[in-house]
Amino acid sequence: MRTYKPAIWRGLLIGLLLVLISLPGLFALHRILGLGNPPATGLILLGGTVALSLVAANMAGIYLAKSRTSPFLAALLGLAIGIGSCVIAAPFYGGIVMDGLTNDAMGMAWNERDKIIDGAKGAMSSDTMNSASKTFSAMREGRLREELSRLQEKASNATTPQARQSAAAQAKIVAAQLAPRGIELLKLSAARLSAFALLLWAILAPPIGAAVECRRAQR
Repeated sequence: MRTYKPAIWRGLLIGLLLVLISLPGLFALHRILGLGNPPATGLILLGGTVALSLVAANMAGIYLAKSRTSPFLAALLGLAIGIGSCVIAAPFYGGIVMDGLTNDAMGMAWNERDKIIDGAKGAMSSDTMNSASKTFSAMREGRLREELSRLQEKASNATTPQARQSAAAQAKIVAAQLAPRGIELLKLSAARLSAFALLLWAILAPPIGAAVECRRAQR
């Protein structure tokens, strides 16, 4: 039986190579989806996920070879490892991308604010302002959703066409104010989707790696 060390190195090197090959595709997908450049922490997360899932699958293949398990079963375990790692990594990557976009937007807003209110610069910490802004946004969104629900109910219960049209028009105005939140959710979904430019290898490579290592260890 072979030791785990060569399999670990093979997994790391192959994983790194697959990540490097896929980076242009990830950058292109980000540009197409309007997400800007991938954040460095996100690249580390995705690259680490691909490499570590392949390493884990290789080690699992060798371990199963000791009990004379077939390479096919080792491949299934490798597939489970890959899918599990993607399920964990994709939401984290989406959050990292959205945090970056939010910080960029807030940075631009704060720059404009500083030009207008120079005297207030430094009066409040960035973390405090960040927290206050997020709290206000959440409260505003909740209020708008309640208002939209009320107007929709009012329109459905209206007894005259004029009252129904008036309530529907007001509901459209409120819905338009909620539209940016919908766009944010779409961008979050797009960010998670873009992660699979790299994470696809975390699904495809581990089953192959586990099966190959299992067969190699049984020789």
